[in-house]
Amino acid sequence: MNTRKTVIALIIVTVVSFAIGGIMLKSLYKLHEINDEKTLGIEDATNIQIHAINADVNIIPSESGEIRTLLHGTFESSIKSNAAKLVMTRTGQNISIETKYPRIKFSVEEKENISLDVYVPKNYTNKLVLHGESGNAKIYDMNLKSFEFTTDSGNLFAGNVSSELKFKSESGDLILYRNRGNVNADTGSGNIIVAYSIFQNLVEAKTVSGKMILGFPVESCFDLGFKTESGKLNTDFLLKINSISKNPDEILHGVHCSDTDAKSVGKIIFSTISGDLDIKNTTVFTDMELTDKGSEKDFLGCKMHETNESMGIICKLTWQ
Repeated sequence: MNTRKTVIALIIVTVVSFAIGGIMLKSLYKLHEINDEKTLGIEDATNIQIHAINADVNIIPSESGEIRTLLHGTFESSIKSNAAKLVMTRTGQNISIETKYPRIKFSVEEKENISLDVYVPKNYTNKLVLHGESGNAKIYDMNLKSFEFTTDSGNLFAGNVSSELKFKSESGDLILYRNRGNVNADTGSGNIIVAYSIFQNLVEAKTVSGKMILGFPVESCFDLGFKTESGKLNTDFLLKINSISKNPDEILHGVHCSDTDAKSVGKIIFSTISGDLDIKNTTVFTDMELTDKGSEKDFLGCKMHETNESMGIICKLTWQ
């Protein structure tokens, strides 16, 4: 009987101790501001590498001759030193920008809401590579040799970018407006939306279930290769079907061109298991801009709703 009472007493003491410890930790749990800025001369740099794990990344064109980075936001933790740190280094012609986490001390329920702004000189025209995990990325008004974004679930929004663009993600969406370069995209369940003012490029994409929506002016000429198991093709353009085969997937080859003397022809190659392909006339969007509407941004008919937790996408395409 005494043994049983002793065990019960020990359990009560243990529970109370944990409760007191939790209250003490909670009292140390605070909201910390992150505001870390660094600059570096860009000179003859040919490669910019950005590695941001959870931060949303904004690539912003700048008139400056330097590359400037700003990591900002909030971090909730009982240990301030566990917050992400901004590191920027240069080795030869390579510039590296990273968000690093010390995480050397234990803390309960850490939360962060951070963004990384990268101001890149407009005259920089070489390679830019961005690696992320869950953060979103935005880039606009840039002329680059190549731009690559690799992520697990982050979304990429780009406007008026001329580049050889490569996008790879498990579930993130790709949205390109007034695009001016070739696109190579690979995603599992993410959607791909690309609009051109003039289409004479190569768009090569692969998804598992993600949908692809392409927008071109009505006068565009293009070749189409569409491979799928159960996806559907919807188009505003009159297509001349060259061939349809099943082996075992359905493979469709077609062409559209209203100008028999056209010298520039775009090319679409889309492979998917169950995703649909929509090809739309985007003449009505050629003068559309990215506009702020409070906490929402209207981009190619897609509402990008920003909250304190994350950025979600609600697409309501109103093609005409």
